[in-house]
Amino acid sequence: MTRQVRVSLGAAYDLGYHVMWCLKYGRPVLAGPVKARLEELVRAKVGEHGWETAALEVMPDHVHLFVIPRFLPPAFVGAFQ
Repeated sequence: MTRQVRVSLGAAYDLGYHVMWCLKYGRPVLAGPVKARLEELVRAKVGEHGWETAALEVMPDHVHLFVIPRFLPPAFVGAFQ
């Protein structure tokens, strides 16, 4: 994916967020059909808000998401709670 600098009135920026979730006890349960469903749900939530997914990696015990949102971080994080 090619990143691009966005331009608005008086500013130029390239903003993205790396978010990581860890399971409470670190048990490797995010595999197989659970992994596929989680990827589907995260991509749906990202698409629902009109954001751009730069990367999504689901590991057995944690998830990495790098997304380019269209608004402030508190609203972005709140959407995934």
